[in-house]
Amino acid sequence: MTMGMSCTAHRLQAGKFATIFATLIVATAGGVTAAAAQTESVLYSFAGGTGDGAQPFAGLSIDTTTGNLYGATFSGGSYGQGIVFELPSGATSDTVLCNLPGGNGSGALNGAGPWGTPVFWNGNVYGTATYDSISNGSVLGNGVVYECAANGSGYTVLHQFKGGTSDGTNPFAGLFLDSTHTNLYGTTVAGGTSSNGVVFQQPISGTASTILHSFAGGSSDGAQPYGGVIIDPHNNLAGATVDGSTLDNGIIYITPIGSWTSPAIAKSFGSSSNGEIARSTLLTDKFGNNYYGTTMLGGGVASDGVVFDLFALGGGRYSYSLLHIFTGGSSDGAQPYAALIEDASGNLYGTTTSGGASGYGVVYELTPNGSGGYNETILHSFAGGTSDGANPYSALVMDSSGNLYGTTANGGANGHGTIFEIAMPTTLTQSLKQKR
Repeated sequence: MTMGMSCTAHRLQAGKFATIFATLIVATAGGVTAAAAQTESVLYSFAGGTGDGAQPFAGLSIDTTTGNLYGATFSGGSYGQGIVFELPSGATSDTVLCNLPGGNGSGALNGAGPWGTPVFWNGNVYGTATYDSISNGSVLGNGVVYECAANGSGYTVLHQFKGGTSDGTNPFAGLFLDSTHTNLYGTTVAGGTSSNGVVFQQPISGTASTILHSFAGGSSDGAQPYGGVIIDPHNNLAGATVDGSTLDNGIIYITPIGSWTSPAIAKSFGSSSNGEIARSTLLTDKFGNNYYGTTMLGGGVASDGVVFDLFALGGGRYSYSLLHIFTGGSSDGAQPYAALIEDASGNLYGTTTSGGASGYGVVYELTPNGSGGYNETILHSFAGGTSDGANPYSALVMDSSGNLYGTTANGGANGHGTIFEIAMPTTLTQSLKQKR
């Protein structure tokens, strides 16, 4: 195993999520080579070492004006603590914008091991680093919120998590930037009054962070929000947790921003047949009526996860339904970590970390079938080896033409992960342009 994987598994060995993660780690070893589908191409393979990043568990942000892609890697770089990078549109090599400093040999603890997808805004990249430093295979500290200038001029810690009862510990998810471009919102998996994680608000100016909610766990609240938080069109905060509720399978929470005075459970995951362990950030439609997400496990005999829809009925009531149950094996994906994205036609797109023709995960599309259900199409099964990526953990992004981009944590020419593109059919991309 690489250092990034081993230290992450070490940090998470307490709790059921550790077992699941360890299983996925084992599945990434080795490789079966196969020709990639015509629609998928590897744009870049990370080189690792001190000059480049490795293991991009995080997804990509896109500058819709230039088409440039921005992201972060868990390890690699000058200090081995990860990097923030840019892949300019049409480029064949990335640019390292910031090297996460970690301990930097000075005793300072300034951010290491980013898992969450960063946000690009106004020439800067904003993100979370899960730890403060990684040293000799061990992870240290509570993590940070950082700003990285896209012009390469510097790296700034906006907030260093203190842990304990008064602050969060270890942010695994990326950040959400509000519509005023004033505040960033995120989650941590631990810390807070009951040590079950928090939802926080971080001003983009770098002033003090605010804890909006500390999860209580138990039967009345969620615990361990590995996914991030969003703000829906009704000005509600919405997200999911992997633990908490009566059966300890997690919850979906939806609550007005600024008035979170009690647990706000919109859905408790009960029977595993309906999915369990919602690791992803939610997606809401433009009306704020539907909340889409994925669970890593549950849903069927294979327990390979589901795609779900939580529909707002009004008056604080919600209807929950399954849009797809993953079956794994060679014909379907398994264990989706990632959030979904939606195109202008209402089609949903996502990734799974495993399953597919070679067992290294897939990119899938869910298309409304006109009868209230969805049909799944596998757009690409990752082949691994040196010619293709393996194990995508993050959500996709879409450019203005409807093409999809993402990262894989493993595979590629150097075995350190890739940036890939799924080129969508011309007829579809033209249709999307017209609808936008």
